Amino acid sequence: MFEGDDPGGSASKGDDGRGKDLRTVELTTREVSLLLKYGYPFRDEEQKLRASKAAGGIHRVRLGTYWIELMLGDLVRSAKEISSRRLLDELDELYSVLECSLDRGRGTPLR
Repeated sequence: MFEGDDPGGSASKGDDGRGKDLRTVELTTREVSLLLKYGYPFRDEEQKLRASKAAGGIHRVRLGTYWIELMLGDLVRSAKEISSRRLLDELDELYSVLECSLDRGRGTPLR
């Protein structure tokens, strides 16, 4: 994952509102592994993913929406360098899981 400091802070630190909008993301063990390898989470998010314990085969991890959006972008960037159709399908499914976790917390827009 990223080496060095986390210049923008982390979801657990709550700076600039980045950690205030949390989502519970439900991931399989394989999806956690893929996210660690291809989503390039920052240090605190990486620790959350590594520390999560599977219950019934599912890891439930609380991540800030800001960090989820960064990981989505990283997955897209990583996918551009992958030629394995199977791996691309897995990353696509992981992308969908993360995207759905964002959508679950969004309310209806105010008029």
